[in-house]
Amino acid sequence: MAVAPRQRLTRDERYETILAAARTVFARHGYHRAGTAEIARAAGCSEPMLYKHFPSKQALFAAVLVDATAQLKERIHTMLDGCDKGLEQMVMMVGDLSHDPVMIEVSRLRMLAITLADDPVIKRALAQSVTEMRRRVVGSVAHMQEMGTARSDIDADQIGWLWLGFVLAAGFRMALEGPEVADQLPKIPQTLLALLQTNPQEVDG
Repeated sequence: MAVAPRQRLTRDERYETILAAARTVFARHGYHRAGTAEIARAAGCSEPMLYKHFPSKQALFAAVLVDATAQLKERIHTMLDGCDKGLEQMVMMVGDLSHDPVMIEVSRLRMLAITLADDPVIKRALAQSVTEMRRRVVGSVAHMQEMGTARSDIDADQIGWLWLGFVLAAGFRMALEGPEVADQLPKIPQTLLALLQTNPQEVDG
């Protein structure tokens, strides 16, 4: 029986395949232990083909971080679509996100990127990865303050930084304690929300 020839990927398809393979390898092995040869094998292509799409390992890592963040952003926006409850809905969705594979990989990638921020390409990707998240939190807190459900003496911008701290702490705990700690992670943003609200209410994770 004749074997059908393998369909040739388009340039865009090859690009996406390399990104997906690299995200898994970087998240599993870290930046320095992840080799481009291994990534190319996982993507089903050669190293020269990989370098046709990405000029350097740093550029590949930066693209992976931006792409994974975009996927996570899309998921979060879907969860929050039509929601007008400020930070409360974001806190409520943390339970689901703590078990989300993309969220876990993005957390690991961000932690890796912090150690590589001397590279300007990776630094830009890291900034892009967290800016939108902080902006949404700050906007949500400001909305709550306008509605009178959040303390007016709290700086919304600082809450944005505290939320980023929670996200990094969650990734740190997952790395140290393993996936079984995921169910405990919502307690951190729940505590933050209780401190912020004018009339604190219990929030289910």
